[in-house]
Amino acid sequence: MSDLFNFKPGDARPMTSQDQFPVDAVPDQAFLERAIKMGWLNPESLEPGKSFYTKLSSEEERAFLADVAAGKLGPGPTKDYDMRGFWQGLHSGDPRAQTGINSNDQQLHFSDPWKTPYHESFSGESIYASPRAPQWNPQDQLIDPTTKRVVFDEKKAVKQRKNRREDDE
Repeated sequence: MSDLFNFKPGDARPMTSQDQFPVDAVPDQAFLERAIKMGWLNPESLEPGKSFYTKLSSEEERAFLADVAAGKLGPGPTKDYDMRGFWQGLHSGDPRAQTGINSNDQQLHFSDPWKTPYHESFSGESIYASPRAPQWNPQDQLIDPTTKRVVFDEKKAVKQRKNRREDDE
């Protein structure tokens, strides 16, 4: 695994096999509702009994939880990202399972295919997306292919988060 996965043990909260995401994670229902309303979700994703989270075998789950406990997956599972799906892709050699440092906020970034519609930057690259979902442009903005409007501007969002942190200090 890449050095990008090496976090200090303890950065990730202890988890059990029942955890899908940290208990303090607050899903943004508005992002999901927008994705449904705009037709950005693959219809199969909305079928009864479907989930935005990959179910691992018992053996895979133990290995996944060991990697989380060792700090190899950043913060671990969150509501807005299918970390188990990413982990499975990484271990099966899926070329889409990539990490890198986001040039806008200098933070670890996991590739889009496993973003759930709870993520503010849910895009057409997600395995849960329909062909109508927003696509990235070279300016780090998500563009709705139907309306041609910017629905998310990553640089602007990073700046807003930074300003909020400074205001909180």
